[in-house]
Amino acid sequence: MLKSRYIHLLTCILSLIFFFSVGAFCQEEILKDMGSDNLTQRQNTRKALTDYLEKLDEANRSAAVTKLINTLVNPATTYQVKLGIGYGLGGLRKVSWKVANQQEAEMSVYNLFRSDKNHTLKVQLDDLLMTAAVLYWDAINDYNNDRVDQVEVTVGKFRRVFETYPESSYAPKAHFFLAGYYTRVYFILKNKNMNPSVNMWIGEKANIVFQDFISKMEKGIYKPGRLQEARYFLALNNVLLDRFKDARDHLNEIMRDPRSETQIIYIYQYYYSPRNEDIVDVYFASRQLAQYTEIYLERYPVFDNSYLENLVKYLKVFKHPVKMN
Repeated sequence: MLKSRYIHLLTCILSLIFFFSVGAFCQEEILKDMGSDNLTQRQNTRKALTDYLEKLDEANRSAAVTKLINTLVNPATTYQVKLGIGYGLGGLRKVSWKVANQQEAEMSVYNLFRSDKNHTLKVQLDDLLMTAAVLYWDAINDYNNDRVDQVEVTVGKFRRVFETYPESSYAPKAHFFLAGYYTRVYFILKNKNMNPSVNMWIGEKANIVFQDFISKMEKGIYKPGRLQEARYFLALNNVLLDRFKDARDHLNEIMRDPRSETQIIYIYQYYYSPRNEDIVDVYFASRQLAQYTEIYLERYPVFDNSYLENLVKYLKVFKHPVKMN
């Protein structure tokens, strides 16, 4: 029975993709299956909803999302259906959702996220909100694809997350990645021989954002989980600026902080590089990594054209990975 109903659902979704005129009926079927007593059926429906939305053209996706959000914020909608909509929309990665009344729709989701007391539903509402156009996953897509043609547009996407939706769990993530994005832009432009200003991109942009991010953690506005990571990359940025004392000061902050005993630092790359051999992709013990890095900066305190290459070679020898559950 379950298998035949799931086949019926998939058939419905496929018909939606090619014949949107029957969409009202099929969407009702999707919402009905989201409220099923069978967990497997609910899970399959959530994934099917994500796949269906990603395959629709923009106009039809907008119409479908409008109806889903209207259902979501309706007080009469059951918990399971709300959860299913959260999973379905929150799972979007290939596309972002956009509706005619975008700001109103986003704020209605955000207000529901803030007011709901159920932790699981709150998480899914948060995920759903951040798949909206010009928000977190849209910005991350620019970041991962090295988009530097419209820097201020991408910057605006990151800023909208932590300025417009500060209670979202994505706010500190967006703030942190904005600082990293500025550093990334500097290296991408440099690799294109566009002679970017290190003082502007690193000193006036990336470092200012990192400092603001750290300040919010120290004030308790953000949870301090990425505190040592931010300090570490701020130190690496100061190497670019030939500010070795500042770099070592930030590393010493990590070593002195009792929280560094349990907090870790994730390194995808020490400095942005298009080369696969420069990918590290490891979590490290923060205090040991800071100490190891500080030794090199103390030993070689003069920046030159070969400094970063030699520093990265040294850092890639470091072997204190932390196993993640």
